[in-house]
Amino acid sequence: MMDQILIDFPGGAHGNFLEFLLNKFYYLEDWPDPFTDIGTSHDKIYAPGPGAYYAPGKKFFASHFAREEADTKTKKILSKYLIRSQRVIMITVDTNDLLLLQLNSMYRAGDYQIDINNLENNTYNKLNKFKYYHSLLENLIKSYKLQCSEVNPNVPRHILREFFKFGFKDSNNNGFIISQKWAETHLQNKDVFKFSYNSFFDFNLLLAELNRVSEYYNIALTIDQIYLKQIHNTFLSRISGLTYNITCDNIINNVNNNIVVKIPKLTLLQESYINAKLEILFNKEMPFHMDIYFTNTQQIIDYLD
Repeated sequence: MMDQILIDFPGGAHGNFLEFLLNKFYYLEDWPDPFTDIGTSHDKIYAPGPGAYYAPGKKFFASHFAREEADTKTKKILSKYLIRSQRVIMITVDTNDLLLLQLNSMYRAGDYQIDINNLENNTYNKLNKFKYYHSLLENLIKSYKLQCSEVNPNVPRHILREFFKFGFKDSNNNGFIISQKWAETHLQNKDVFKFSYNSFFDFNLLLAELNRVSEYYNIALTIDQIYLKQIHNTFLSRISGLTYNITCDNIINNVNNNIVVKIPKLTLLQESYINAKLEILFNKEMPFHMDIYFTNTQQIIDYLD
């Protein structure tokens, strides 16, 4: 399809959900919701073709077009679409999106269901089975000189916390930001519309972005707002970690204001995020060898004092 519009996105950034919405409001077909049991929009039984590959015959087609490097065969297939299509919707993220995106990418991308909060157990095999995380695994092993392998697969939690901390502390070290900059360069000769990742989590923002796509490409989208509200509520109900940033920022603010509160049980990524922000705020390195994280803000205040 020569006039097809591609959707480029990092794994876990809801490109398949966007693809569904745009095709739904373009064709006005009565398709069932695309959600799988874990909340991804990979269940594309509503159109001809095997699974995720229904889309090549549709107006909007989502994949990791500018980011697919690990699999030579897949890269060759996707490159054909990039050559034929001039228009690309690029889902973009900023630094405030990284905590939620990292969390959901691990669990949802490829439906691999990697529980990042339990990543210290069987780390090597969990990351090695998914091609998008091969480079992450390689960087982890190299950075900490780990003797990590299929038969020795575990990585201590404190090392993982430290590893992910650097991606939150300096976005230039974050894999999502690095790949996004690469994709922007790769797509610089295309007619690119940048679709904000964080708009997925607010109905009004999502509606506005869909209308912007329609106006930018001069394509008629008949958006049923009642239907959009219903499917958006379902979409939100299947996403973990929507309030994780708020929890972390509250802890950081309490530490900064010397307010003592209990710290709830946090995920690995939340611990990394908090340590990164505290290091920036207080210009002091947070403790490395800590398998059990702080349980109240007084402990952090005492450490930073």
